[in-house]
Amino acid sequence: MWSADLSRRRELATEALEIARTVAEPRTLVNVLNLCFHALYVPDNISKRNAWAEEALQAADATSDPLLRWIALDLRTWSAFDAGDFAELDRFLEEQEAITERLGQARYRIGAAMLRASRVVTTGSAVDAEAALKELREVAATADPSAATLMGATLTLALRWRSGHISELAPLMEQSTAEQPAIPASRSALAQLYVELGRDDDARTLLDAEVADAFQRAPYDRNWLGNMTRWSSVSAELGDRPSAAILYPLLAPFQELIVGPQAGPGEGSVAYQLGRLASTLRHYDQGLEHFDAATAINERVGAAYWAVCTQVEKARCLGARDAPGDLELAEPLLQQALTTATKEGYALIERRIRHTLATR
Repeated sequence: MWSADLSRRRELATEALEIARTVAEPRTLVNVLNLCFHALYVPDNISKRNAWAEEALQAADATSDPLLRWIALDLRTWSAFDAGDFAELDRFLEEQEAITERLGQARYRIGAAMLRASRVVTTGSAVDAEAALKELREVAATADPSAATLMGATLTLALRWRSGHISELAPLMEQSTAEQPAIPASRSALAQLYVELGRDDDARTLLDAEVADAFQRAPYDRNWLGNMTRWSSVSAELGDRPSAAILYPLLAPFQELIVGPQAGPGEGSVAYQLGRLASTLRHYDQGLEHFDAATAINERVGAAYWAVCTQVEKARCLGARDAPGDLELAEPLLQQALTTATKEGYALIERRIRHTLATR
C-alpha cells in the first residue's frame, strides 16, 4: 500500500476495499478506508477521499464505537481542509475534539490538536496561532516528551516566515538538505529561503536542477502539492519563465485546492500560485483571473495572510500589464495589504510591499 509506484498503490487500494466491502464488517472497513485515504493522499484524488471519508462515517455509525467515529472524522476534516471548506471543517472538528476528550488517549489528542493548530495558524492572529502551537506541544509532551519540540515544527516555520525571522534558518536548512538530499521538501524550502534572503544564484542552482527533470524528482504523494507551490514561489520571484512553463500545467488542475501552513513555506491557495506563474509567463489577463479566484478562496477561508499575499501579487501583475487604469487599481491593493501586514506583524511581506511602493 505504501509503494512508491502510485499505480500500484491504486491497484492495492481497490483490491483492499473490495475485500473489506465484501466482508461487510464495519471496523475492518473503517480501518481499510483509513489506510487507503492516506496511501492515496494526492491532489487529484480529493473527490474519492471525500467519498471514502463519508463511507467511513457511515460504517462507524453502524458500530457506535467512538474510536471508529474519531478515525472517520479525521479523514473528513483533512479532506475539508484541503478543499478550503472551513465551515465543514469546523463542524467535524468540533465533534472530533469532543470525542477526543471522551477517549482520553494521547495519540488522539495529538491528532486533534494538530488539526486545530493548523486551522488557527491559517486564519487566526499571531497570538492565537502561538497559543494553539503551545497547546499542541503540551499535548505531545504527555505522549512522548522527546518528540514534543518537533510537533508543529512546520507550523512554527510558517509563522517565523510570516514574521520575517528567517535569516537564522539558512544554516539549519542547508545542513538538513545536505544530510537528506533525497527529501524533496528540503530542496524546495531551501530554494524559497534563498530567494527571500536575496541569494538568487543559490536559489537558481536548485531550481535549475529540478527543471532539468521537469520537476519529476518529487514523488507524487501527500507532499507533492506543497513542493510544487514552493517551486512556483521560487520561479515567480526569479522571473524564470522556463520553470513557470513547466509548473503551470502541473498545478492547473488543482486551482480549487489549498496548501495549509502545516506544509511550511508555500502555503496558500493553488490559484494564487497559478496567478504568479501566469504573470511570470506574461499572461497577465490569465494571472488576474487566478488572483480573483484566490481572493474568493481567501475570503471563504478567512485567511488574512493569504489575502495580503494575493493583493500584493495581483498589484504586481497589474503593474506589469500596465494597461490604462492598471496602476490606479494596483495602488489601493498595496495600501490595503500594507495596513494588514503592519497590523498583523507580517514583516516579510511588509518589506516587499514597501519596496514595491518605493519603486513604482
